[in-house]
Amino acid sequence: MNFDEYLEVINAEPTPEMVCEHRNKNGELEYRYIKKSVLQRELSNIYRGNVRWEMVRDTVTTNGLYGTGKLEVKHPVSGEWIYYTGVASLPHERGMRMNYPRLEAHCMINACKKIGIWFGQCLNNQEEDEVEVPEEQIIDIADDRLEILIAEASSIEQLSQYKKDLPSNLKAKYMAKLKTFIEK
Repeated sequence: MNFDEYLEVINAEPTPEMVCEHRNKNGELEYRYIKKSVLQRELSNIYRGNVRWEMVRDTVTTNGLYGTGKLEVKHPVSGEWIYYTGVASLPHERGMRMNYPRLEAHCMINACKKIGIWFGQCLNNQEEDEVEVPEEQIIDIADDRLEILIAEASSIEQLSQYKKDLPSNLKAKYMAKLKTFIEK
């Protein structure tokens, strides 16, 4: 596969069989999505099994569950590992502990959408562009990303790049990571 062929694959429209619809109680379409199992199959086929997925953070708050996951794929042309971060939130419901698999699925679906149209990037665009998120539901995703970068830093030099933008809630994690380099 060359680069142009790869772009053709990830920028193709998903087939109608891949796309599911979620409807409200009145039968009105709320959003469209591609199931996690379908995404896993497509990731495995396109990236020839060179796929890694992990949940890097999950938080329970008074409003619900919030999570961040990291999807890594080995580019089939360049051979480089590329990662995509997926985030999701679920409101509190009965049996919230049972919602963890659902949270993980939503995080993975969100990460996959960032790869290209084949993985659902253009599903719900119009609806998502029109949604206004209440101020109390806004999550600082930049902090989540910075936390991942701190955890994955492979040298003091790389870690020091993040010090100037460090929010107070990540100082302890930064210092703990710094300590691991100093102790070596």
